[in-house]
Amino acid sequence: RLAEKLNLEQKEKKKLSLSAAPQIYTTAKLYYEKFYYNKSMTYTETALQLDPSLEPARILYATLLAGNLQYEESLAQINKLTDKNKYQWLADFCERIRVLNSETTRIKIDDLYLVYRDLYHPPFHLTDHLARTISYRYSVQDRLDFAKLFFTEFNKNPYFKYQLTPQGKHYKLSLKESRGILTLRELHDLPISELDLSGTSFTTLKYLDGLSLKKLNLANSNLANLDFLWGCKNLEELDIRNSRVYDLDKLQYTSIHTLILGSNPVNLFSLKYCKTLKKITLPRGIYKQAYLELMKLDHLVEYSD
Repeated sequence: RLAEKLNLEQKEKKKLSLSAAPQIYTTAKLYYEKFYYNKSMTYTETALQLDPSLEPARILYATLLAGNLQYEESLAQINKLTDKNKYQWLADFCERIRVLNSETTRIKIDDLYLVYRDLYHPPFHLTDHLARTISYRYSVQDRLDFAKLFFTEFNKNPYFKYQLTPQGKHYKLSLKESRGILTLRELHDLPISELDLSGTSFTTLKYLDGLSLKKLNLANSNLANLDFLWGCKNLEELDIRNSRVYDLDKLQYTSIHTLILGSNPVNLFSLKYCKTLKKITLPRGIYKQAYLELMKLDHLVEYSD
């Protein structure tokens, strides 16, 4: 009877483990889609330990390994899949990385770019993962060259230029008036403290959360919101003259002390939450003095004209 009871408990435990695996995989997938690749890896491994037959988890595991450039391990996971042909594209990617790695101890950034280019698709998370992996393994100059190759080839208007200036351990990067660019994915986690995006065509800057920005110029740009600023806690100076930005509520998550505004009106209400703000530069006639006094901002204003 004791043996029968233990056997029943083991079966029940296994059943519970199998039922938990899909939920853990779902969590792993959510982390993956939010770019938390290390957490996604941990949850995926746990899901597979509980249920090795959970094919979606194995596919995600193989993709995560590929994103880390762990091509041998990724191929081993692909070979365990029931329908390997469906994921031949991933196996081909790993084979190309294997060949490049066999030719040299360090894959040249130009060669890696060619693989990245052939794999690229805007909403494809493996591309994001690769961009982040590259950011950890290559120099700033290599990664900027990588970005230049990418933007020049992929944008309809291939006008891309940059100027990189060392500032101690950090850099000042100017992409001023670069047009036809949709994303800054390829610049993720660069040690940039000052970034000039004035006159650019960016509509989203969600990949700036990895930068240690202190100064950001968005004057005359296409940007319409500042949602990305939640990850820019060190930002001290922001120029949004003649941009499409209206709401400034995300500035409260920064260390902003200088805000430069243009002739386009913005909502000043949320600036009361910016405890570090010391100066607002703007042209005359955009806001009435009574309004600035009501917002308790009049003592911070310096007129640009």
